[in-house]
Amino acid sequence: MLSDSGTVQEETCILGVPSVTVRDVTERPETLDCGSTILSGVESGSICDAVKLVLRTGAGWTPPTEYTATNVAQAVCRLVLGYRMPTEAESRWQRLTGIRKGEPNVEDAALAS
Repeated sequence: MLSDSGTVQEETCILGVPSVTVRDVTERPETLDCGSTILSGVESGSICDAVKLVLRTGAGWTPPTEYTATNVAQAVCRLVLGYRMPTEAESRWQRLTGIRKGEPNVEDAALAS
């Protein structure tokens, strides 16, 4: 795969497709570290050299562990929902009770037993 996209670097790494990234730098250094992509620069000669190298080398890397996590959507939802601004009613309730949503309290403990 020949691309200048950082997202494509991630996808080809996961799918086991060697790639050449047509850039001088990348924000995805983990793909360089594991060997799934190489940076070619932007000159035509260096791009051709990089493509030849990738075709000779082929696949055979292990994607970074953060690329193979299976619970990413759940983790992102928890972060987004956990850090949202409370509604006005929730803020008022928190001020009155001193209890934040999700924190254990005496009533919860009594119901659990």
